[in-house]
Amino acid sequence: MQLSRLLVLAVARPVSGFVGSVRMALSSSAEGERSKDITTATASLDVSNSPLLTDESFKAILSGCTSLTSLSVAGCSKLTDESIKAIVDCSLLTSLDVSGCGNLTDEALQTIANKGCMLTSVNVSSCRNLTDEAIKAIASCSLRSLNVAYCGKLLTDESINAVGTNCPSLTSLNVADCKFLTDESIKIIGTGCGSLTSLDVSRCKNLTDESIKAIVDGCPSLTSLNVRNCEKLTDEALTAVATLPRLSALRIFGCRKLTDESIKALAGCATLITLDTTKTFRQIFKACRSV
Repeated sequence: MQLSRLLVLAVARPVSGFVGSVRMALSSSAEGERSKDITTATASLDVSNSPLLTDESFKAILSGCTSLTSLSVAGCSKLTDESIKAIVDCSLLTSLDVSGCGNLTDEALQTIANKGCMLTSVNVSSCRNLTDEAIKAIASCSLRSLNVAYCGKLLTDESINAVGTNCPSLTSLNVADCKFLTDESIKIIGTGCGSLTSLDVSRCKNLTDESIKAIVDGCPSLTSLNVRNCEKLTDEALTAVATLPRLSALRIFGCRKLTDESIKALAGCATLITLDTTKTFRQIFKACRSV
């Protein structure tokens, strides 16, 4: 099979309130299609880290880009729901990154979900106005990757329960600093998301050993786990983690109840490459592995 040509274009486009570089990756099946209007080609649009970008400017850039498959407006802090609702006509969109767009509310994600979507990857980290209603709506898209880190002001178990119930193909979940989450929702993730390979629950301080044991039991393909500052975890949880057959990266800094017993157990995890912990524990880990 002949692969389609990939073109990467930097497009400078003067629109009201914004003049900058718009990066678009376009898929073209033939050399002669280069001249085709870029807004009609399958494209990845990245206007991230443009803090001066306004709704008006974004909609002008977006105009006609109905075949977008990937969109990043990360760090575009002036954008509101008006911009995100404008992408509802991008029916092929599978990846959406609106991290750091602090003005967004539930209405934006609900509009996208209600329109019917093909989204598999969503990053809404640091969108602190979002509530459970937004995450429940977007979970209906059967996601494979979800990042809601630092949205902890309003999110509860209700939203993550919905993810665990509706997203069986989920491989990556980041709920860092979602302080109201409890064992209830993480246990549902363990039960419903057996394909999970990466989990970040750092600073989720209500979680206990029960959450982590449920993840170990239900997600044998896990390769990366971050439980930094989960202060209730004990050696019981880490002894279970040490049995994961594919674990390569583990972050446990700030888990104050852990003892040498956890580190000795982890030393027997042959696949573990990265261990983020205190200097003392790292020394114990190395010593145990050298025996």
